[in-house]
Amino acid sequence: MTGCVCPRHENGPDKGYHAPYEGDIKQRYTCKYCGVTASSINRLTNGSCVRHPRGQGKGFHQPLL
Repeated sequence: MTGCVCPRHENGPDKGYHAPYEGDIKQRYTCKYCGVTASSINRLTNGSCVRHPRGQGKGFHQPLL
């Protein structure tokens, strides 16, 4: 997994590699920027975040660790 380039890397498409999630498995995942919750990490990280540091809609939700 970490040997493949990530199309949604924070530095831009294909400008970095996948990084493993190092948090615990939870029942609810919370975005560290805006507080939105989701039932799975996949659902959380697929949505764009309105309070992302790069601007509204310019990045995806990031889970709290």
